Amino acid sequence: MRRGAPLRDTGLAALFFLLATVLFTWPIAAHVSDGLGDVWDAKLNAWILHWDFHQAFRDPIHLYDANIFYPARYALAFSENLFGASLFAFPLYAAGVSTLAAYNIVFLLGMFLSAMAAWALAREVTGDPVASLVAGLVYAFCPWRIAQIPHIQFQWGAFLALSILFLLRYLDRGKRLDLALFAVCFAWNALCNVHYALFSGFLVGLTLAYEGLAAGWRSFRPRLAGALAAIAGAFLLVLPILLPYAYASKLYGMQRGDAEIAVFSGVWTDFLTAGGQNKLYAPLTEKWAKAEGELFPGVTALVLAAIALSRRRREEGAPARREASPARRRSARVLDLLLLAGLGLWIASLSGYTAVGPLKVREPGRVAVFLSILAAVRLALAFPRRSRFADLGDFLRRMRIGTRAGLFLAIAVLGVVVALGMHTPYYRFLVQSFGPVFHVIRAPVRGIVLFDLALGVLAASGLAEVSQSRRPTARSAAAFAAVLLIGLEYRAFPLGVDRVEQKPSAIYGWLAGIPVAGGVVE
Repeated sequence: MRRGAPLRDTGLAALFFLLATVLFTWPIAAHVSDGLGDVWDAKLNAWILHWDFHQAFRDPIHLYDANIFYPARYALAFSENLFGASLFAFPLYAAGVSTLAAYNIVFLLGMFLSAMAAWALAREVTGDPVASLVAGLVYAFCPWRIAQIPHIQFQWGAFLALSILFLLRYLDRGKRLDLALFAVCFAWNALCNVHYALFSGFLVGLTLAYEGLAAGWRSFRPRLAGALAAIAGAFLLVLPILLPYAYASKLYGMQRGDAEIAVFSGVWTDFLTAGGQNKLYAPLTEKWAKAEGELFPGVTALVLAAIALSRRRREEGAPARREASPARRRSARVLDLLLLAGLGLWIASLSGYTAVGPLKVREPGRVAVFLSILAAVRLALAFPRRSRFADLGDFLRRMRIGTRAGLFLAIAVLGVVVALGMHTPYYRFLVQSFGPVFHVIRAPVRGIVLFDLALGVLAASGLAEVSQSRRPTARSAAAFAAVLLIGLEYRAFPLGVDRVEQKPSAIYGWLAGIPVAGGVVE
């Protein structure tokens, strides 16, 4: 594992991603004070960022009672609050920077920090700061992220990546500083983006389950307790910011319907679509284009990730195979019987039966979910006797790709399942069972952010594998080629930028200076 000077590596990576942010979003940087990459949602979000600053110092208790949609209460909860991102704009507003310029700076900063966070995560996993540049490019500038330019909240993925970085560092080393940083980033991520708040719950839950199985629950228990305490603390910290969404939903009956969530769930052709802005692939993939469907991650990243997953490696000190205990075998046999019964119930439900004896079947997908859970528990207890592995934990510890690569492969699969949304029984089960939470999320397809993050780390691992043991010039050439190919695949610039007046119309200044007992209709 090659380790350079951390400060030097970080400084060079920051310079690289600063230039990449300007390039991939060009010409937004040239029109920071007089243009927007979108004049619809971007204008709304620019207002939200400034409202957060205005109300945080004027009347923070009534942050959500925004001065729109009079006399509605909790009007800010009709959209994202963006508070986690707006904090970075507070010094700009205090210095007198215009709302328009502050918005563009925060927008570009979100993409830059996302790239840096993914780079830091990949460097932690690979130990190669040069190869890790690929992770930042994939995560921050892939076609899906460029397609989300109107939505500034989806450019603020830095704290999602940092959450998993500090969680893994804590689980590996047990340092309290890493645990505290995990809690801060987990909470800050929820303050940036409500969608990312839910997706980070999936991400952290999967990581804890995976690491617990791989390490063994008995030795893992103290670290699990620390992580759960940090999650609880972060949840309590952000709860006052998120509760108004529940109040607004109850007050006005606002929920996303199942049909709307299904419309914004991914389909398989989305993974072949790069979006209309992409200069290379747009003509080839436009026949599959649809709203929120720009999920194609590029060929280079997929090839590098495949290299990472094809190399045989064993973790240092990996334990030899051990047999499952007789008690586990007995419990596994009981679960086998339950699985057989569940399989029969599933087949019956597919045939149109809604009840089998006293059991009511709401839909076959729900049975499939319970079967999946039973199968996972069964394998966690014991694999079949003829298997080379004792149980699921033994498999994760000794699989040929290594436990860390296996984790990011699992995260990538999770991202695909979430992105498919209502088109899989798993997400549909969550919506049906935990409606008040999941009906908040309009577009499950945005869960592809988890796939992009995992793909970036795996691609960096593949590049590190390719360049390992080679001369410095060969390593640099391989990294340059990978960066160049990804840049060519992701190129969407020059983007369209609409000119916007820097100062509001005089009538708004006049309205701000007079008392109005009620609302103003424009």
